[in-house]
Amino acid sequence: MFENRKTLISLIVIVILLPILLYVIYIIVNTQTKQNIPKNPKPNINVNASPNTTASNSNINASFQVKAFKGENGWGYDIYENGKLSIHQPNIPALPGNNGHTTEAEAQKNGELTVEKIKENAKSSTSSPAGILKLPEIPK
Repeated sequence: MFENRKTLISLIVIVILLPILLYVIYIIVNTQTKQNIPKNPKPNINVNASPNTTASNSNINASFQVKAFKGENGWGYDIYENGKLSIHQPNIPALPGNNGHTTEAEAQKNGELTVEKIKENAKSSTSSPAGILKLPEIPK
């Protein structure tokens, strides 16, 4: 069946040892990747434009300004904190899709509601999903 011993050894290496070697490499790579992922990542609550900040008591004394703007998909709003752009919201965040508000007044009102929520979060030490459920419905 096999003409020489080299052919038999080559066949054994290819059929048996190569898959085992590839499997060992796969296990090593996945083990190293999993070690870099924290087991209990803490959520990053971000109300500012910069990614490493969280809502804090400094928002209590901050000066906020809401400006509605006309976007591609309707009306949106910008929130400025102490004169600096903090939130740019071109669509309705609570709804799926990229639709904006239908009127300027609606966008302005929802921007002001967002500012109220930021200030409330700064006053309280905790926020809960129940608080989110109490948001008023968006007028149509």
